[in-house]
Amino acid sequence: MGSFVQRLQKVASESSTLCLGLDPSPGLLAAWELPDNAAGAHDFCRRALDAAGGLIGIVKPQAAFFERFGAAGVSVLDDVVKEIRERGQLSIVDLKRGDVAHTMVAYCQALQGDAMTLNAYLGFAALHDGLGELLAKEAAAFVVVRSSNPEGSALQQARLENGATVAEQLCDEITSYNREQAGAKLGPIGAVIGATLEDEAPDLVARLPLSYILAPGVGAQGATLGDLKSRFAGHLERLVPTASRSLVGPGPDIPAMREAMAAAADEWRALQAK
Repeated sequence: MGSFVQRLQKVASESSTLCLGLDPSPGLLAAWELPDNAAGAHDFCRRALDAAGGLIGIVKPQAAFFERFGAAGVSVLDDVVKEIRERGQLSIVDLKRGDVAHTMVAYCQALQGDAMTLNAYLGFAALHDGLGELLAKEAAAFVVVRSSNPEGSALQQARLENGATVAEQLCDEITSYNREQAGAKLGPIGAVIGATLEDEAPDLVARLPLSYILAPGVGAQGATLGDLKSRFAGHLERLVPTASRSLVGPGPDIPAMREAMAAAADEWRALQAK
């Protein structure tokens, strides 16, 4: 199967690093005239995946929109992750888990996909046992470094005694961890940096030379693929931009979604090639 980095590089060479967010929210299910239940969420995902076939190779299901349906929703999430794999795509399960020791290990053991998102509020070192569990099954993680929501700014930009911000410190610790795992090559721990950020993004990405960068916020949240050219200049080959509503908005019409996805994938490949 190969490492996550190897699988991601294969997907990038065959299509691109554009990522489709699967967020079966009440609003989207209603817009598609689907029931707001686990079965409706499953139908939504199947149609979106049908539209993405051959166009987008990375998919990010947001766990919260499945877990809100209880055990039935969790079962659907597991099925969707399996379907993503069967279609030859990679899955990044958006969970943002974060804990310590054996609890973190348990969270990572539960992952059925190729990668998961984590938060490091309890300290990056607290994630180590869980990260080891992910690496043992050739999975990966994307740690939230700098989110674009205003509520996160004060905490993420707070300065430590060494002069670095919390976000900068996380970048440095992720890079150190990846260096221990992969030397000078890209490592298994990526970072989440909001696509809508402007001034901060270049410095943060420069501190993460051994990481893929998951950049949510393209489309309905305000960022365009073109914006990423300047905000992440020089690092587009390591960028995994995520869009959801702008790609599935034309649904449930599958040809209309395919048209939107094809246009976004073509635009992203063109930007990466420049």
